[in-house]
Amino acid sequence: MNIKSEQLLWYRQPAADWLEAVPLGNGQMGAMVFGRPQQEQIGLNADTLWSGYPRRRAYVDGRPYVEKIRNLVTDRRMYYEAGAVSKVLQGPYTESYLPLGDLHLDMGHGSDWSDFSRTLDLSAAIASVCYTVQGIRFEREAFVSAPDGLMVLRLTSSQRGSLSFSLGFTSQLRSFADTAHGCLLRLQGKAPSHVAPAYKEREFPVLYDDRDGQGMWFAAASQVLTKGGSVWSADNRVYVQDADEAYVLTAVDTSFTSYDRMPRRSEKDPLISCLSRISAAASRGWDQWRADHVREHEESFGQAQLSLGGSQCGLPTDERLRTVQAGGSDTGLEQMMFQYGRYLLLASSRPGSRPANLQGIWNNLLRPPWSSNWTTNINVEMNYWPAEVCHLAPAHEPLFDLVDNLRRTGQEAAEKLYGCRGFAVHHNADIWGTAHPVGEGTGEPVWSMWPMAGVWLSMHLWEHYLFSGDRQFLQERAYPVMKDAGLFLADWLYRDEQGRYITCPSTSPENRFQTADGWPAAVSAASTMDMALSRELLGAVCQAAEQLGVDEEMCSHWRTLAADLYPYTLGSSGEILEWWEEMEEAEPGHRHMSHLYGLYPGCDISWERQPHLAAGAVKSLERRLASGGGHTGWSRAWLICLWARLYDGDEALKHVRAFLASSTLDNLFGTHPPFQIDGNFGYTAGVAEMLLQSHLGCIHFLPACPQGWPEGEVKGLRARGGFTVSFAWKDHTLQWAAIQSTAGQPCRVRAPAGMKLLCGEQAVAYEQQDGTWVWPTQPGSVYTLLPNGRQ
Repeated sequence: MNIKSEQLLWYRQPAADWLEAVPLGNGQMGAMVFGRPQQEQIGLNADTLWSGYPRRRAYVDGRPYVEKIRNLVTDRRMYYEAGAVSKVLQGPYTESYLPLGDLHLDMGHGSDWSDFSRTLDLSAAIASVCYTVQGIRFEREAFVSAPDGLMVLRLTSSQRGSLSFSLGFTSQLRSFADTAHGCLLRLQGKAPSHVAPAYKEREFPVLYDDRDGQGMWFAAASQVLTKGGSVWSADNRVYVQDADEAYVLTAVDTSFTSYDRMPRRSEKDPLISCLSRISAAASRGWDQWRADHVREHEESFGQAQLSLGGSQCGLPTDERLRTVQAGGSDTGLEQMMFQYGRYLLLASSRPGSRPANLQGIWNNLLRPPWSSNWTTNINVEMNYWPAEVCHLAPAHEPLFDLVDNLRRTGQEAAEKLYGCRGFAVHHNADIWGTAHPVGEGTGEPVWSMWPMAGVWLSMHLWEHYLFSGDRQFLQERAYPVMKDAGLFLADWLYRDEQGRYITCPSTSPENRFQTADGWPAAVSAASTMDMALSRELLGAVCQAAEQLGVDEEMCSHWRTLAADLYPYTLGSSGEILEWWEEMEEAEPGHRHMSHLYGLYPGCDISWERQPHLAAGAVKSLERRLASGGGHTGWSRAWLICLWARLYDGDEALKHVRAFLASSTLDNLFGTHPPFQIDGNFGYTAGVAEMLLQSHLGCIHFLPACPQGWPEGEVKGLRARGGFTVSFAWKDHTLQWAAIQSTAGQPCRVRAPAGMKLLCGEQAVAYEQQDGTWVWPTQPGSVYTLLPNGRQ
């Protein structure tokens, strides 16, 4: 079999386990297709199926403890003790994202199959499996449709009347399956009222409560439709005999309605919802199901394309990975991984769904790693790094919805724990709006004592505005969130002995330093990341307020805070320090690179604006890597982004290839290990950053194009200012570029040598300012850069 498409994953064998299955999704429903010939298994997820229910948090008055921590930190000898005090502020752990169940198909043919292949077509979001048994060719196709809100599975064979199979549901959760009307399979159950994190030892880690609302109700339903043959049910399974073709429509849902409402079945019955969707779709038929699904998917997925040149490879995906793991390179696979990240974001995050969590929307474990929650000190933010630049802005909306919820719950956390206005979010969140520091009084401060997630998440709304130029979005959604984050900083920051504004307690997420007497500690003051986040948010909220003409007095205070923030500091080796003074790192190769936030995803550090800090970032990265840094999938992906911002394409490409070699599973999921999807998204963002940047106020083509990518073509990337950008290069030189203005803002481009600027066939006048071309644009117009002399 010779498959040349670089948007097609394919394999010669079925999935041996869940981590080899291929993912499908529409934001609200996830499916993992194993592709087994005789006993097919499809894992099912619903984006709202979590343990727990809304609980009122009983906060301690944290202000006296914060004061005590600040006194201990000011002493500069009592960091460990400061961390111990911070545990008083901790509350319950988050709840867990749960697997709904599995759909099993037991095929009625023999087990002696041959000529097998299974595929996942990224361009159509369709998984297929084909094989031959006793001379008969069998094929299954599956997709999860956003227009119909369900999964469609089609079974066909090369011989009429040869399709016989049965199907049934199983679930790890308390549930029961039954059938109705001969062709309808149903699963109903209730999720636990609490699931403890997998890393916490508990005598009873999974708790159930029979009362309505004390835990989520869930349901799945499958209806079987056939051409020819017969259909009946028995023993909680549906059976098909001697059909020509068969179709299985499967819907899932839960009783969730809102983060602050009890998930009572009396208010929302998930089975009724499932049956309603199936009923609405059933009469439309395969051609319409498939056409509507493919059209809707292509409208989003097809917005951006990437070709990196070179020959295409006909080997199966897992065999290509083996080649890379053995030290080879595969430019086509590097290209495919870029599109795979875009595919996964579309499949796990759509308007109206929950945002992608640590595993996207796919989870098969009752106690998943880190509760499969939203980890807000890097991971959920990384999930959305590609959303704007890779032309997937609607996929960003679920994160904004989550931030809206956290803004409400985080207001109580800020007030009760710190006596601050605005809102504070810590390092873990769940579907119920958890905003407090988790740990139950025994958690490690290195991850629990970090109230800056609300500040970081607010910047995602600002970035959406910068890319879109949507003033209504700025006024109605972004600015209210950013203002509340700014109000929190206005109360949280305070002056140190030298008059500089600092944060305390402060940590650098999940990293520790050594105290003078050898103890590992995490809590100090003015961590570099805290200061970088504060600097960026304060600058952005002032810009937003100025553009809207509001809050002039507050802006004056924010500017004062920003001007007097504790500055970046370089260490004795020229590196950017991670904490407020030079301290011995407990783990020099730590996976987090929080002190480099200002380089990426922030835009405070650059060779153009602060070359000494850019040089310090290089030193910091070299030190990290010399000690084994970047050893997790998402950390490796962050390295791609960081080196791209430093214009070092060859170093970035090393980490592109290292990600494939050491942090990628056979189904191309990223792995921490274990499986974590943030690495996939960070990889995609990093590749985009290597080819196009716009964070410094101008469009920069090929800022970090490596020697290993001498030619290529990009279509549909997005740049800040409201521009859609396409271009091609050869021998590392820009050949042409097309820039479409969507917002009508002035366009700034880093001056390309030997090029001319056209709109249609007309030359466009531009000004030259500090090495850039600047010209006014009209919404909808396309501006073309071509070599001089080319028509």
